[in-house]
Amino acid sequence: MDAPCILYAPATPGDAIVEAEVAGVRRFAAARGWEVRPVAADTPETMRDAIRRIRPLGCIVNLSNDRRDLPPSLFRGLPLVYIHPPHAMRRRGVPFVARDNDAIARFAFRELAAGRPDAFAFVGSRYDRAWSRERERAFRGLAEAAGKPCAVFPSRPAESHAARAARLAAFAAPCAEARTVTMMSFNVRIGCGLADPFRLPEGSLGHLPQCAEVIKAANPDWVAIQEIDRGSERVGHMDQTAELARLCGMRGYFVSKKPERDGEYGLAILSKEDPLHVSKVLMPGSLHTRCLEILEFRDYFVACTHFPLNEEYCVRAAEIVRVNLANLGKPVFLAGDFNFEVGSRP
Repeated sequence: MDAPCILYAPATPGDAIVEAEVAGVRRFAAARGWEVRPVAADTPETMRDAIRRIRPLGCIVNLSNDRRDLPPSLFRGLPLVYIHPPHAMRRRGVPFVARDNDAIARFAFRELAAGRPDAFAFVGSRYDRAWSRERERAFRGLAEAAGKPCAVFPSRPAESHAARAARLAAFAAPCAEARTVTMMSFNVRIGCGLADPFRLPEGSLGHLPQCAEVIKAANPDWVAIQEIDRGSERVGHMDQTAELARLCGMRGYFVSKKPERDGEYGLAILSKEDPLHVSKVLMPGSLHTRCLEILEFRDYFVACTHFPLNEEYCVRAAEIVRVNLANLGKPVFLAGDFNFEVGSRP
């Protein structure tokens, strides 16, 4: 005869945190002669099927991934305990166990602060998880209260341990000596100059060679480029970032803010060195989507943007830029076409 059992769901194979929690539950259950059966519960239907087949004594349901599709009504009166449920799921009458994210942040900060560091790093933050956001917010608050900078290193899909280690090493490496950084911003208007129509003659590079000469004369460490195409019909399906980088003898990094016929329209940053990471943040605009491009280098961040024409959208874009460039733990250089005039709202 099978031993009475309780279900643990959803159990993700290979998830070290889940496996540790299941092991703890098993020790508790074994003392009472119970078995613990992990189930995937990818959907409410698979959860219902597991309950129907196994007929457990009760269920332990882990909602740390902010899942909201396993409500109490699904379990039809079975004894139920939630682990780390979202606040909306913490209903009266259903027992739950929740992480105290403030306490976790305080403990971590106290242990780290004992070493008297000059700065802190919060590694592996997941902006799609409420518990992770709460921990990051608490930890950063403690660092700010202590007058110390705190860099945040969000989790990145498929990032290897070696790649993460390289990012952390770059953050931890002190600058051997101060150096001058030369920067430049250039709205190239897809190489067509101020002329209309907004397209290039077939087979033409337009004004890109002249733009390259201006850039080379300034000899910048990096250039923020606005209004540049990749692969679109109106520029002869050219990768303009790659072409401009070739003409300047630099490396080019393009991000798209909107699709264009057969291609993309967006921003680019030309640089003398390879960045550690390239990312973008989309922003609303009055005519089309706008964008913020961010490159992380060893000693600093570089950001390029092109604000909307409408003042209201400009103000919203400014707030989005401020939020995304705050508390990065390194100096940040921002350049672009801001479409602001003297006297505009700050």
